[in-house]
Amino acid sequence: MSAPLRALALLLGLAGAALPTLAQNRPDLHGLWWPQPVQAALVPMDGGAVPLTAEGRKRYDEAAAALKAKAGKPVGRNDIARCVPLSPTRIVGQDYPVQIVQKSDGKRDQLVLIWEHNHSYEQVYLGEKPDLARDAAYMGNSVGQYTADGISIQTTNVKEETLLDDTGLPHSEQLSLTRVLKKIDGGKTLEMITTITDPVVFSKPWRVRHTLQLRPQERIEEYTCGQGPTLETRYTRK
Repeated sequence: MSAPLRALALLLGLAGAALPTLAQNRPDLHGLWWPQPVQAALVPMDGGAVPLTAEGRKRYDEAAAALKAKAGKPVGRNDIARCVPLSPTRIVGQDYPVQIVQKSDGKRDQLVLIWEHNHSYEQVYLGEKPDLARDAAYMGNSVGQYTADGISIQTTNVKEETLLDDTGLPHSEQLSLTRVLKKIDGGKTLEMITTITDPVVFSKPWRVRHTLQLRPQERIEEYTCGQGPTLETRYTRK
């Protein structure tokens, strides 16, 4: 087990101890899930265009131009700029899996999303309210609630320098994400519907949909950022 994963295992209480079980009437989303199909760009569920404000269009054009300029340059080793976590909406558009772990200490339930990409993780505390006074983070700060058949995650405090997708879609510090996760297709698929709200960049809230396939035979593997694109490409069963 790599050092980052070992530290995370200790954080979650996975090292040598069984996790307390959740109540039977609470949705169970644990498992390894793989985004399929992979989506480089966020596409509104209503079929329309992304509802950008004038400020949002300006920021989008600037970010897209910056990405294009970087794409034309050679990638070096130990490139710190490539090794920071992506935002919650951008990371689900990568061809890397996420391990979902649910745990309870009898007083509070917690959901942890462990993304293989750059070994990013999200801790979601269920039953709490968003704390807008917390410092911004690359993956934001998340709280959640149980729904009838899944879990709703509200994420705020996402670092403004992150992007929402691979095309350069920006956001401001006022970004708020609500992700509703539930199992469909008899439990073989995890559906994630995200409502994106940011009055600076978008003229109205809008929704996107991602689906992730259950891959019980797979495991989170080591991701070595900064060692070059070949070593960061994961070849596995599809």
